[in-house]
Amino acid sequence: MWSVASIGAVLILLPLSGICVTVYAVLTGADIHSYKPTGILLWEAKGDNAQTLAAVAKEFSKRRQAGKLDSATIGRVVDTALAIQGDPDRPWSEDWGDFIEMVNLDGDVTDEQMQRFRNQCVSLACDVRPRIAMGRPLPIKISHEEIRLSSGSMVFAQAFISSAFLDGQPLEPQIVPPGVTDEFSMLNYAIPNQSMGAGFPIWADMVSGDSSPWGMGMTMSMQMGEVPMLGLPDDIAPGDHELRLVLSVRGQEVDMNSGFGWENQSEENDAAQHIVTLTSRFVVTPTDEAGIEVIEPTAELEAEIRDVLSPVSGWVYDAGFGGRQAQISLQGGAVPCGIAFDAFLRVGGKQVALGPVLRAPRSGTAAASPFPPGMMSTDLSASIGKADITDATLVLKPNPALALRTTEITRVYGGEIVIESLEIQDVDFESGVQIDTTDTETDEDDGSGSALGALGRFFLESAKDNEDPEEDE
Repeated sequence: MWSVASIGAVLILLPLSGICVTVYAVLTGADIHSYKPTGILLWEAKGDNAQTLAAVAKEFSKRRQAGKLDSATIGRVVDTALAIQGDPDRPWSEDWGDFIEMVNLDGDVTDEQMQRFRNQCVSLACDVRPRIAMGRPLPIKISHEEIRLSSGSMVFAQAFISSAFLDGQPLEPQIVPPGVTDEFSMLNYAIPNQSMGAGFPIWADMVSGDSSPWGMGMTMSMQMGEVPMLGLPDDIAPGDHELRLVLSVRGQEVDMNSGFGWENQSEENDAAQHIVTLTSRFVVTPTDEAGIEVIEPTAELEAEIRDVLSPVSGWVYDAGFGGRQAQISLQGGAVPCGIAFDAFLRVGGKQVALGPVLRAPRSGTAAASPFPPGMMSTDLSASIGKADITDATLVLKPNPALALRTTEITRVYGGEIVIESLEIQDVDFESGVQIDTTDTETDEDDGSGSALGALGRFFLESAKDNEDPEEDE
């Protein structure tokens, strides 16, 4: 039976080479992937084992550095890496991104592939307030779940609403003014109390790899704590509802010399966008069923909150036009329970509004903040007229309604906190122009008169003054 014996010998010898390579790798400590053909490595890259995917990416990088990959193979590897990056259900390794960046330096990556690499730099998630009252807008928080870049990349990414669906029916997305936040927000400071148009990003982050020029493997958020509000139909019925958002994401490479810039959705090429669909569920209730639970004040809770919110700095400066600006910075630690305060500054017989202080109990400064507790402070600011002060009193009055503009706070501390004898430093800015557009004649202030806010409004007004009247018409 020589024919049968020959077939049997072939069947035995076929896997024998692989077994020998495996035994040799185990005995010598050699990397078994280095003996695999390119086709086998690309086949293994179709799986979802994190360790295997990372090892395959490293092997391709080694072969590229050794000059063992031709242009056609490089193109196949780049397409494989981009496919893995764009699938949030498959584990990502920065080794794939490092390969793309390496071959891009040699000109082996097209502009379209690099733009796709930047567009797919994060996997996004959408959180909404689980219960809202009828007639109220829906707070939305878009955040990233994972950064999917190379170890040294830095990308400024923006997400726009392409379309929205409520219970499967098309919904015209109407973003009302952003919700309150106790962190730095480009949107709140630059365009307070103005609605975001359809072309304005609902989310924006600067994200980086573990070895980026920032030296941090985390986001540098431009909208930390920002909570946009989505307007809902007036006739929405009580009960359970589903919101589906279709977002288009676009990333820009951050050049440390030339920087980056905000973009408008209308300026983007449809082919150069990464489309992401996010789904969330929420319940609409009658008004009296969607309130905030108020926690009874206790000496222990008040002491903890006082300790967390202790002022770290206070200063006053001339803001221009005869007015003076007070700036109070509160510590950025994690609070023991949800807080929603209206902050006021008592000085010179007057009480001026500083703005909200709003924090979820599980976070330092905002639920989506990537920074450790204590790193980011709460900055409060108000116009105080022409008063000269050296000390003041900070008053924190509970306002549970503020929590309705967040996605997570359902219980807040119900006691008033008074912090007396604040140390205020008088600062003299000898250079630069300080812009203050608030009314310095009134005793009450709406809390929007910060220096950054005034500067943002100044630039917006300047842009309006430079517009062509015929274009406006």
